[in-house]
Amino acid sequence: MAQEVIATAGMYGIHSSGSLSITIGEVITETEMNGSGTFTQGFQQNYESILALSEVNEPIFQLYPNPFSTHFFLEGDIGNDVTVFIYDVAFRLIEKKSVNNCHACQIDVSANASSEYFIYLSLPDQLPRFIGKLIHTIP
Repeated sequence: MAQEVIATAGMYGIHSSGSLSITIGEVITETEMNGSGTFTQGFQQNYESILALSEVNEPIFQLYPNPFSTHFFLEGDIGNDVTVFIYDVAFRLIEKKSVNNCHACQIDVSANASSEYFIYLSLPDQLPRFIGKLIHTIP
């Protein structure tokens, strides 16, 4: 019996030194034919594979208003040594601000150009993580 595959996707390429065929599909193990049709058996999974992720217990932060003209607020349980990184759409660091012990910290960026900003937050001993995107409009 020759090796066969029921292809669902793949590609084929030819080069001067040879060829390559990639097939994504199901390997055929046996084919039965009779006057009324053809039946092809393959490898079947009788269960669903479910990917589970552990629950993340990170603090939740909110940014508002959006859009804003001179300043925005970062709301959440903010302790000591928290750093806010503000990047523009070209991912250039526009500002780096330290905030400490506040629930709704006001962050003034009126000296910067109007643009979309990506806000990252770094808690002590952690890498910065994305909090949200804000639009800075002309005041």
